[in-house]
Amino acid sequence: MAEPQGPVGPRTIVVQEKRVSSGAGLASIIFGIMGIFYFGIVFVPLSLIFGVIAVAKGQIGLGIAGLVCCGVAALTSPSLWAIFGASALFALWQ
Repeated sequence: MAEPQGPVGPRTIVVQEKRVSSGAGLASIIFGIMGIFYFGIVFVPLSLIFGVIAVAKGQIGLGIAGLVCCGVAALTSPSLWAIFGASALFALWQ
């Protein structure tokens, strides 16, 4: 029994590269900047979460930039300082 014959001529192989979107990294940077100027209590945790997701997905540059913005926002947010200060005082009194 004869084997089936393929098309005559060279074969074309199509290789699709995996596209990495930069959505998580950009979201981390945007939330970090918003945490600096607006409600840090809301945007700093979001920036941290999206920054870690971006680094895990391979968006190293944007993820680290977002984590840096998150750190700056955490250091400049009065509401976060009030929460950390209140919890420290509570821990000292017990």
